[in-house]
Amino acid sequence: MDIDRDGEIKIVSLPFIQTSVRYASMRQIHAAVDHFHRGDFECAATLATAACGMLPAIDDAALPASEASSARIETVRHWLTHGTTLDPTTGKSRREESIVMRTAEVAVAIHVAITRFDIAFPEQRTPQMIGFRRAFQFCKEHTISTPQTAGR
Repeated sequence: MDIDRDGEIKIVSLPFIQTSVRYASMRQIHAAVDHFHRGDFECAATLATAACGMLPAIDDAALPASEASSARIETVRHWLTHGTTLDPTTGKSRREESIVMRTAEVAVAIHVAITRFDIAFPEQRTPQMIGFRRAFQFCKEHTISTPQTAGR
């Protein structure tokens, strides 16, 4: 940001940036956590699944069975990206104007992204990821159910 002679704020942006999987996925996860806390669940899920998509694949054994390869989270991701759902039997996509997203599913998507990030970059622990993981574990251990979003 810069201020011109008239006192107007000008936004100065670089013509390009160079980034990496580490930093891009970390920023996506941080933004997903921020959006989750604000209640912007569509943004949170989109960012978390984008981070997962760019991080190296992990062995599903690193995740609890309830989180590994969740078909429901994949359905939400596909809808957020394309506005369609896939029929599991035919593989054909169908346009849907709305979808039901459970906040718990969004939390799982973020948790999976953090787990994949931790495995890919074990030396890079961030306060945002540590805090979200602690809250996620607390909710799981105390079986606190998250409120559901509006229906379809």
